[in-house]
Amino acid sequence: MHLLLHSCHKDISNIPAGIIVPSIYLRNNSATIHTPSTHKNCEFFGMPFVENFYAQRIQLIATSSLKRCIAFCTAPTYTSCNSVLFSAQEGTCLLLSRARNIPLFGGIIPTLQTSALFFIILRCYNDFDFPYAYSIPKFGEIDPTVHSMFNLTVSLYPVHFYATKAGICIGLWETVDEEYCLMICLDEFLADYCDGYYFSYGEKTCLTFSIRKKYALPNSPLNRHIIQFSDDRENERADNDQPELHVLPFLDEVCQVELYKTSFLSGWSLIIEIRNIVTLQECLTNCAAVMHGMKCSAIYFIHHSCFLLKRMTHFQNYFIRESDSVFAELLFCEPNIRLTVSA
Repeated sequence: MHLLLHSCHKDISNIPAGIIVPSIYLRNNSATIHTPSTHKNCEFFGMPFVENFYAQRIQLIATSSLKRCIAFCTAPTYTSCNSVLFSAQEGTCLLLSRARNIPLFGGIIPTLQTSALFFIILRCYNDFDFPYAYSIPKFGEIDPTVHSMFNLTVSLYPVHFYATKAGICIGLWETVDEEYCLMICLDEFLADYCDGYYFSYGEKTCLTFSIRKKYALPNSPLNRHIIQFSDDRENERADNDQPELHVLPFLDEVCQVELYKTSFLSGWSLIIEIRNIVTLQECLTNCAAVMHGMKCSAIYFIHHSCFLLKRMTHFQNYFIRESDSVFAELLFCEPNIRLTVSA
């Protein structure tokens, strides 16, 4: 005998009065949430529970974090997921696909009282800006770190997260450490697709990628080439204070500057050394003046010498900062607009 399951729903015939509630539509029920796992900011809109009824169920995730719930929905480059049914109380996240042209019930249908909240995701965008004139590095020119595991030779090519634009995101996974993230990418299930990953130390998540053919390195059954995406000096910046604004009168600009506390600095290339510099402001001004022309994005100031530095596409090169020096990264500069008020 074969049984066909058509649907599942709560039996409301014996629910006490007061449990069935009207569908209330709140005004201004929208918000933006940051998802560090995917480096995105997502705008979403809260809707009554009843509005999820026509949505197609994709996957059930166990999580009590709304940002993690939305991250799982929006992580893949190609996904039909555009809404979630989330319950912090139950620790569940149901990924949904809701057709855009389905009309809303508009509050005319009562619904069951529930701890689950229904959210429609409007759009997501990067939580960062690409550096000026950024281009994807040539992965084959980067010196890899080579590992032997599972009878495979695995070469890891470290690059900045910016380079994920060279790949198609496959999905998001919860992991305990980076080694497990790599194992996910090497798994037979993803072996033909995964050749890049990003492990978030803060979120304990793994974002897997398929590198586009234009940028991908050749793989074979016994030799795997994996692009290892990472945050911009995540460990080096961990103890830094919030960025400061520095006014540069000579250029009539104001720059956002991040002062580094760590002594170990990686991923910078020397542009030029300028001597007889007296103040930090003067050193910053020299860098800001050639930010676009020579791609200066940081300074190293010590003993009246100002070293102008630019970013590198990989982090193999490093130097040790002396204790009586200043290392500062110029995040961005803009015209110093002053408002004048008539008397």
